[in-house]
Amino acid sequence: VKLIQPDLTKATPRIGVGMLAWSSESEYLATRNDNMPHSLWIWSPTSVKPVAVLEFETSICSFKWDPVRPRLAIAIGDRSIATCSKQD
Repeated sequence: VKLIQPDLTKATPRIGVGMLAWSSESEYLATRNDNMPHSLWIWSPTSVKPVAVLEFETSICSFKWDPVRPRLAIAIGDRSIATCSKQD
């Protein structure tokens, strides 16, 4: 996991989880930490453990769960879209 040190000289440095989204059935929680913008963590709230960590070459811009099934669309900094589902 690539870690980026926050700029602590700023009044409000970006530290910690900056993006999160619950799957439609609340089966999974996806998070992106501002210190790790190339990594997307997918958590199981029942076990409170990550079930997957997705690594990308460029920063994750945004992500959104499918409203019907556990499938995630991820927008990446190189203007591409990735998808991830339980079957992948």
